[in-house]
Amino acid sequence: MEKTVNIIEPGSFLHGLLNSDFDNFLLYRYLELEVIFAMIIEENNKSNPETTKQNNDFFINQLEVKIADNNRILRDLEIYLNNEKTEAGFVSLIKKNNLISVNDKAECLIKYLRELISNKSTKKNTLEGNLKVLNIPTKASKDQILDFWFRLTGNNEKGQPYWESEKEIEHFVNQNFEGFPGVNDKSEFNPNMNKSELYHVTWVFFNRYGKSKTKIQYADLLTMNFTQFRDTKNVYSNIKDQSKEQLKKFFK
Repeated sequence: MEKTVNIIEPGSFLHGLLNSDFDNFLLYRYLELEVIFAMIIEENNKSNPETTKQNNDFFINQLEVKIADNNRILRDLEIYLNNEKTEAGFVSLIKKNNLISVNDKAECLIKYLRELISNKSTKKNTLEGNLKVLNIPTKASKDQILDFWFRLTGNNEKGQPYWESEKEIEHFVNQNFEGFPGVNDKSEFNPNMNKSELYHVTWVFFNRYGKSKTKIQYADLLTMNFTQFRDTKNVYSNIKDQSKEQLKKFFK
């Protein structure tokens, strides 16, 4: 008996996402979405390799349409925010920041999909050392960035390192900051830190080394790299001083 092959139809997949909760997927479940896209391309590649590039181009086109639609909304919000200072304006500012983050992650996903097809592979670990989750520009040198994050190997109030593995920290830096080479495999991290501590150290780094108008990327840094921030909302507004006195000792 001939084996039946289940072909995943990209149109159906994206129709469901783009007409329901695609923004939230991009904001809070980006790494899962990356895996889903890779699985779809792989399944279609097994059954009909000739259509793989066509399907990939379809995905990219839909993402570009999403970005263009969001940009139109952002232009309207910008006009509104310039004239509105009430509570409604604050809500609109949150919406604006979320849309900017959605577009940033859509751009990352487009880059990832192009890498997949250019390497004729759906496995992320076949891309040798050039994968990036983000590519955040800073005012710091590479040594300053590494020195900053390596300070988290210091101990908390319980005498335990905030982030024990220097290897993990180096991986985190390589996959997120401009000037670093990238990684073979994108990773998610779970250091010995709660959300408040991660908010604080991210705020300190941005204030010390962040470039103007890049704070939204630091919200992505948290949601796209740390398990603590899966499905977390209002990340952008919480990147601020959290009064963590023990942690502050390492960043004077």
